[in-house]
Amino acid sequence: MIVPCGHGSLVLGVHRAFMSLSMGGAVSHVPRILAVQSEAYSSVARAWADHIDEPAPVAEPGGTIAEGIATRLPLRGRDVLAALRASGGAAVSVSEGEIRRALVRLLRLGFYVEPTAAVGVAGLELLRLRNEIPREASRVVVVLTGNGLKAGRRIVDAVETASEVQG
Repeated sequence: MIVPCGHGSLVLGVHRAFMSLSMGGAVSHVPRILAVQSEAYSSVARAWADHIDEPAPVAEPGGTIAEGIATRLPLRGRDVLAALRASGGAAVSVSEGEIRRALVRLLRLGFYVEPTAAVGVAGLELLRLRNEIPREASRVVVVLTGNGLKAGRRIVDAVETASEVQG
């Protein structure tokens, strides 16, 4: 499961839900959970890469169109990292360009989502490029977090910027 991550409540909720389902026998195992952050706010991804248990606050955050996960320091960062480890997952960060391109891809597929939702798709594409998720993987679920109705102007700006970069 690929999940956008700010404070990490979605990561923790997915992990707890699958733990309960597993203990109750409804599923055979807890899936691998992959947290994706914007590079501008990547405290969890940096802690993951540095193999430490507690994320450090982002000292000088940049801007991001994924404002739903723009968090300098997750309130329960230690718990988020523990859940990722327990699931065999990981944490990565993606650039603004990757987020914009993923948003355009989702729009072309008919998904009108907020830019934060595109972070998960950008993460999937990055993890596939790194061969951490093979293209023939049996099941990959990317959580799309919110609709685009609340982010119309940011979506238009992202599409225009992505178009300028691509062509």
